[in-house]
Amino acid sequence: MDKDLKILEDSASSVMTIDKRYRLASFNDKITMKPKRDQAFRAYVKARVNLLQDGVIATQTDVKKMAEIKTAISRARSTQSTVEGAIGLAAFLVKFA
Repeated sequence: MDKDLKILEDSASSVMTIDKRYRLASFNDKITMKPKRDQAFRAYVKARVNLLQDGVIATQTDVKKMAEIKTAISRARSTQSTVEGAIGLAAFLVKFA
């Protein structure tokens, strides 16, 4: 399994889930979500550049952690839990930026 590709797939899916929740949120919830949504997306864009390079930088532990973050984001049912997921995603992806 290409670990870098798995991180890319799961992080892209997570960012998209956050974006969907943002799009469907109320005006007040959008105000709450926007900074962390943007932070997660910026971290994804920076990590993506490095993860697309030749050579593997992700470990099996990274793949497992990303899967946990993706699951938490997909299960988030409140604005606060979505924001927490975005924070976790951004913090995790920094290691690949």
